[in-house]
Amino acid sequence: PVNAKVLQYLRETKANADEYKRLEERRTGVQVAFYLMFTAIALTFVTSAIWIGMWFANRLVAPIRQLMGAAKQISSGNLDVGVDVRPSDGDLAVLGSTFNTMTSELKTQRDELVGANTTLDERRRFMEAVLSGVTAGVVGVDADGTITLVNRSADTLLGAKDLSGKLLAKASPEFGPLLKRAQKQGRRLVTDQIALHRLGTDRNFAVRVTSEGSEPEAEGYVITFDDITELVSAQRSSAWADIARRIAHLTQGQGFRRAVPDLALFTGESENLSALAPALKRYGIERSEIL
Repeated sequence: PVNAKVLQYLRETKANADEYKRLEERRTGVQVAFYLMFTAIALTFVTSAIWIGMWFANRLVAPIRQLMGAAKQISSGNLDVGVDVRPSDGDLAVLGSTFNTMTSELKTQRDELVGANTTLDERRRFMEAVLSGVTAGVVGVDADGTITLVNRSADTLLGAKDLSGKLLAKASPEFGPLLKRAQKQGRRLVTDQIALHRLGTDRNFAVRVTSEGSEPEAEGYVITFDDITELVSAQRSSAWADIARRIAHLTQGQGFRRAVPDLALFTGESENLSALAPALKRYGIERSEIL
């Protein structure tokens, strides 16, 4: 008889052989399943790596993009822009902080410049309003003698228009020597009287030249002048009337009066005492006696 253990081993061997055949038949499916599983795991790792790389790249690029966008807005004139600063960004955080500081300083300086320009514009309008109501002529020139400012009275007194941008020595030559004297002397104030011939008449002006800036290198000059023709004429008439009274007092006889019947008219039309000197001398009156 056959041992029972042998039969059991035979049955187990047959069962194992059948199991092997079944596994052999399913090997392709299992391999495909493993391939798919490994592929999925690999794709998961690759996708994770890509996502992590993009996240790091975004952390690096985002601050730079902010700086680029802020710089573009600043170039268009918007100085209220700023960038977010995160301490974890390292050197980019330092760059962003420096950029914000620069933008803030630019905005402050621009506001100061705009304010200063507004103040200067207001002062300019105020000065123009003041100068337009001044009866005296006012002319401003730079260090080279080029006219930079002219008020309405100056145009009227000088009988000229559009003087700005012209050389004072060419536009009104009578002022040239006085301006040169002021430039040469380097004094704060120079005054004198000049005579101008305009529109067929002679006019007398009292002129004041004031330097701008520190001496002796003045940045420019302000020339003010008044028409004193009537005053000079009145002073001359008064002086001649006084001379006439002194002559009348000194001439007791009638001979001189007959020789010069219209003494007041004669003395009023004469420009100096030279014309009267011969007549005065004939009657024993020296010129020094009536001066």
